[in-house]
Amino acid sequence: MKPAKSFLLYCFALLTGLTSLNAQAFYLFGSNWKEEVLLHDGSKIIVNRSQSHGGFHEFGQKPPVSEQAISFDLPGTHQTVEWEDKATPDVGSANFSLLQLDVLNGVPYLAVTIRGCLPYNKWGRPNPDYVFFKYVGGVWKQIPIEEYPAEFGTDANMMSETVSREQWLSDETSKSGYVSSALIKQMNAEIRTPQNRTITRTPIPGGGMGGCPNAIPDGHDGWIGLGFFNKSYEQCKGTCFAHDMNEQYCPCKKLYPDQQ
Repeated sequence: MKPAKSFLLYCFALLTGLTSLNAQAFYLFGSNWKEEVLLHDGSKIIVNRSQSHGGFHEFGQKPPVSEQAISFDLPGTHQTVEWEDKATPDVGSANFSLLQLDVLNGVPYLAVTIRGCLPYNKWGRPNPDYVFFKYVGGVWKQIPIEEYPAEFGTDANMMSETVSREQWLSDETSKSGYVSSALIKQMNAEIRTPQNRTITRTPIPGGGMGGCPNAIPDGHDGWIGLGFFNKSYEQCKGTCFAHDMNEQYCPCKKLYPDQQ
């Protein structure tokens, strides 16, 4: 083989290897920034935010958000409150996009939208597709929409779309110290999907993320479409057996209560 040809093949093999490594890399990079969050009573807090990317992705595309976190000082106290959202084996990416953070009677609340079909199934396919948290006893606990204070209004007060704006968010923080609440309001107004910029308390016709196939966990960090279970009791039991699903995950008793 001629030296020039051999060198070209070596370069191609090296490039292919790097491409494969890049496409499967985990926690490749991340960013940090600060947001000025306007609360419902007119006061403001500074929220530290961080976001990391990683996991499987197509070459040339940005890896998904694999981890995100916020921290802030609770108004009127010296207490720092933290919240985080990490990739888990059953989903493989972060679950949420942040929407609204507020405080009522010294208690922090957080509203988020769901990011993607696997998290949508994991969190029970809510309609509308929000998840709400309340900070109680040093722990964030999920609450139903009915317990989320109406005083907070409907508009997002945190930067909802962050993936495409990471560099801008970091640059703005470096320049001004934080992203102002006015800029957050302006940028969120440009988001086309209504539930990613406002909170609605009534079901959305057709379902929140109704286009996502209905799937259930198999107990092994995987998911199986519900259609494989709901045709007959015998098929349901056969599918559970084929996927080694124990009683905790096998849906046959729930789908066919009269067949037990």
